[in-house]
Amino acid sequence: MSVYEPDVVRKLLSALEPKNSQKKFEASWNSAYEWEAEVVEYINYISDKTRTRSTKTLARPCLDSKVPILSPRFLPPSYLHAQKRNQSEPAINPEILYLKALCAIHPFYYPELAKCLRCNGTDNVQWDGWTGTGPRDVHGLMVDEAAIAGPTGPFLAGAGDIPVFFHRCAVTQDLFNLLVEMRPSSTAGSLAENI
Repeated sequence: MSVYEPDVVRKLLSALEPKNSQKKFEASWNSAYEWEAEVVEYINYISDKTRTRSTKTLARPCLDSKVPILSPRFLPPSYLHAQKRNQSEPAINPEILYLKALCAIHPFYYPELAKCLRCNGTDNVQWDGWTGTGPRDVHGLMVDEAAIAGPTGPFLAGAGDIPVFFHRCAVTQDLFNLLVEMRPSSTAGSLAENI
């Protein structure tokens, strides 16, 4: 998991842009102050910089070595981060403490998602946006988290550490594995009640 500090990442990525386009970059970066929106903007940025624009291109684009590649699981900054980044005592923001970790399900992190799940083809698979409903709650073994994906939303069980999505909820791989092990000792009705 990577701690995602929106102000730090935004300033770093802006500094990597050419001088004449830094102001444009700052203006185009979503001005929303919500932490999840900042994570989505970061993923859009790194995905756009590494996207192959033409099938005729032999070399795939790479990120500048100064761009941080953060993991697909993002943690909100804690009070410790604010304290270490400010000279004065930072203001305590209780809303930050209630934010859940965010799992970003995107082909940048999971290249296997760039294929059709049925035919394994890549022709009509596009990831040009995010789901409009926002992050989905994911129940975990120790703590809950949130997950956000593209508009079609992948529903892959067992693909890396992607959460397992059901009709009404989603669970982490750890919790799913525990449920699979517990299943023989419980009825289907009691399992459905808890899922």
